[in-house]
Amino acid sequence: MRFPNKAKLVELKNFGKFTLLGTGAMVEVDFWSPDDKAKGKLHSVWIKMWGVPDTLRHYLGVCEIGSALGPVVEVDVEHIHSKEEIRVKVGVRDLHKIPAGTEITTKDLLLYDIGFEFDSFAEQGWYKFDEGNKRKFFDYLDLEILKYRERMTCRRKANNMRLGNQISFWGAWG
Repeated sequence: MRFPNKAKLVELKNFGKFTLLGTGAMVEVDFWSPDDKAKGKLHSVWIKMWGVPDTLRHYLGVCEIGSALGPVVEVDVEHIHSKEEIRVKVGVRDLHKIPAGTEITTKDLLLYDIGFEFDSFAEQGWYKFDEGNKRKFFDYLDLEILKYRERMTCRRKANNMRLGNQISFWGAWG
């Protein structure tokens, strides 16, 4: 329903619930919010990424890499040019499915492995279910799983480096 002006809307909202004449229907007026139609909200987490090549160490490059995890909310631009890891805040639906890394390519078609590590939790997400449209808050991330995943990634990298030093293939199989 359209209201003649904001003052009338505020007046009806402050009035509380009232009954429509002749119908017995109860009416309550409230402000519209975009949250009313949303079925959920993603978790917001800070992620550290390393292995980022110099050609992608700028805001848009970091956003492109971070988008492999989800929508990028914020980039820690203060440390973007340091040789250490870069932090990004991204939205994720499932905290248990954050990958340990990804493979990216530059415009020169060079491939790079980028590592991800959970840094901190910024905001908890929620999801509405059909039953009563009640919000269900997701569980917090199990940091033990992340630590285990990190140890396994380090072992895998060490094994790959060890094997890479012993065997090198150049050229095509013939």
